[in-house]
Amino acid sequence: DILYCDGLDSLRRRQVQTVLNYCLNNLVRLLAPVLPFTTDEIYGLMAEKEVECAQLLDMPKVVKANDEVLKQYEAIKALRSDVLKALEENRAQGRIGSAQEATVYLTVKDEFTSNTYNLLSSLEKSRLFIVSSVVDEESENAKDYEVSKVEVRLNEGQKCLRCWNRFETVDENGLVTAKANGTTLLTIKDETGTLDTLEIMICVESLKDE
Repeated sequence: DILYCDGLDSLRRRQVQTVLNYCLNNLVRLLAPVLPFTTDEIYGLMAEKEVECAQLLDMPKVVKANDEVLKQYEAIKALRSDVLKALEENRAQGRIGSAQEATVYLTVKDEFTSNTYNLLSSLEKSRLFIVSSVVDEESENAKDYEVSKVEVRLNEGQKCLRCWNRFETVDENGLVTAKANGTTLLTIKDETGTLDTLEIMICVESLKDE
């Protein structure tokens, strides 16, 4: 979603592009011996070229992974698994449709996982679970999972036609200008006073880190 919802020059979009470029660059090098024509065609479309063709590229250098980062990543994966289970259960019960219709109330039980999770901004927390919003507080109706307690509620806000997330801020004129999740929404009221979401809703450059 970041690639087509965020602004062209937004920092987060650039970061994602950098990671994708790194992965592509290394995959082309690794696959060149077994898929020479395919990798050469891909290499020809890449922006940065070190040599004339993919077969002349050196193999990727082995880089030792950071054990602490791997441990943090495993903790986040376990937490995400909990939330995805809760979302699926609520979807099966008909409480929500897509995950982006949900607001997640979340309490992390494990200290290490909690500390790692709280390194993320509120925007990145929503992106992690692909939901409209995350509330970091315990709920009475929360269900106990492996590393967390989770309650899923339907978000009643307006749906953005670009990112599909929902937002709730509406002013007296019926205008929505919700900067949460990097999105600006525009809505108007029709003659009956009912809010009508227009196709001019657009997602703009994501917020900078909080």
